Amino acid sequence: MKKSIVFFLFVLFACSHKTIEYKTDGKIDSVEVYNRKGKLDGLKIVYYSNEAVLMTANYKDGKLDGDYIEYFPSGEILSRAHFRNGKQRGLKVRYFRNGNLDTRITYSDDGNRIGSAISYYSNGKFKKYNCFAFDGLNMYVLSLDSNSNVIKEEGKSFDESFHVLNNFDSVKVNESVFSFEILVSKPPFRRNIISIYELSKEGKKINVQTLESDTFVVKVNRRFDQTGLNHLYVVGKVYNQKDDCIIKDSIDYSVNVVK
Repeated sequence: MKKSIVFFLFVLFACSHKTIEYKTDGKIDSVEVYNRKGKLDGLKIVYYSNEAVLMTANYKDGKLDGDYIEYFPSGEILSRAHFRNGKQRGLKVRYFRNGNLDTRITYSDDGNRIGSAISYYSNGKFKKYNCFAFDGLNMYVLSLDSNSNVIKEEGKSFDESFHVLNNFDSVKVNESVFSFEILVSKPPFRRNIISIYELSKEGKKINVQTLESDTFVVKVNRRFDQTGLNHLYVVGKVYNQKDDCIIKDSIDYSVNVVK
């Protein structure tokens, strides 16, 4: 088997780049573009042995940056993802040969999986749902067999390490807005309800908010009407199709409120 490398030089945006064509027995294996530092910089194309496109990927200074697409030998898309500065971000999807969706996963800007990852059987039936917390760790999982029976269900209704958006040492009573984000697991075939409240000095619930959001990340703004150390309580409940509460979580967050 004879291998050869063919070099082509060209100038792109006033910078010196080099395109390399890798071949086996006269057939192209891949085409890669390198910058003057010897790093991948541009579109990389990988081919099947029949010279159909297997994969295309965009690089910038040696790191994946842009669309990353894989193909079946027949030319249909197998998977599609997006990268920024070497880290995966946004939506990644993968398909079966029949065109049905296999999996879809959401990535945050820092490359962590966040929110939902859903997989299906090849006939289109739901197979598995994962929800990932802000740190990329698995927060909730629901798995069904091919007959839609529950195999496994466990986890939390929301990410307990919610993001505080304005890190005040203290907030002013009836004036400052305390803002934070909650990432909810939002499982399919389920209701995920979040309640947020404080306790009065008499121990009664006050300023109750109830959320049943269509989004994974819920932004909450609060003002406080009593000074001192206020405890903000967050309670999450997941209900199944029979309306039974199957998961319940709660935390409290201390906020110092001043005049």
